[in-house]
Amino acid sequence: MKIRNIQFLILIILFYFLSFYNKDVLAHPGRTDAFGCHTCRTNCPSWGLLYGEYHCHNGSYSLDADEDYDFDNDEDYDYSAPIYIPSPPTPTPTPLTLNISTNYHLNEENCTYTISASWNKPILYDRFSVSAVKTVSDKCIDPGPLPDTSETRWDFRGLSSGDYLINVKPGNQFKWDWYYYCAKLHLPKIKPILIASIVEEQGKKYINYSSKCANSIYIDNGVGFVSIKENRIEINPKEKTIYTIKATSGDGETSKTTLEINPNATPTFTITPLPIVDNQSQNTSSLLGYSGASIGGFYLLRWLYQKIKNAKKP
Repeated sequence: MKIRNIQFLILIILFYFLSFYNKDVLAHPGRTDAFGCHTCRTNCPSWGLLYGEYHCHNGSYSLDADEDYDFDNDEDYDYSAPIYIPSPPTPTPTPLTLNISTNYHLNEENCTYTISASWNKPILYDRFSVSAVKTVSDKCIDPGPLPDTSETRWDFRGLSSGDYLINVKPGNQFKWDWYYYCAKLHLPKIKPILIASIVEEQGKKYINYSSKCANSIYIDNGVGFVSIKENRIEINPKEKTIYTIKATSGDGETSKTTLEINPNATPTFTITPLPIVDNQSQNTSSLLGYSGASIGGFYLLRWLYQKIKNAKKP
């Protein structure tokens, strides 16, 4: 009975020492803290751990989510909180002074506007990207990455009426300026040009008209819309009539003119007598000039009388 007790005691002692032996064999280098834990620093993959992983060797302790642990007591874990050093702010460049100036004119042949823009030439820049954008906004718009000119002026052609932003971006072979610049310009609605008159040829009466920048032309008193290409239309009024001619542009602007004709009116003539001259080389035909009624015979007799009178002088 005693022998069996002694054997049992020996087994307990051996088991106790063997448990310490296994820990030393399975444990990797490094001292542990008060919890029997530490952070892996050497050959961590060989132990199935990650570098910097905090673990325990007795397998019975783990950190709770709400438990604070003072890592400063872990002699194997050399930890220092990262220090955030913000990068210095990028300095904002100073805008250039381009002083963009603009003006416009209307091309009456095709009824479109041309905007002419010019600006100062900044130092270090020798090329410019430009654009004309029809918008009500006041915010400058990037004209794009491609240079349009090396000059400090540009003409924008074929524009309709409205509000425009003229945008300019200076650059050189290495870069574009930080900013782009603009000027605002308003192009007024296009008003048509209208000219009309009444003429009579071979007993027929006509309204002659011409226009520019008109999309339509209307004549009242039964005439109606007429072609903007033709410049004459026959009329046959029976009494005194006033015709109103109205031309309308694509912008809705109008121009009007009125013409009055009275087919029953008696024609009137204006007679303008010509002065008598004593120059004998004067062409007789010039003395027969008249306006309205012919009075050539009267002037011829008077001229002959003057010649006879001069001839009697000593």
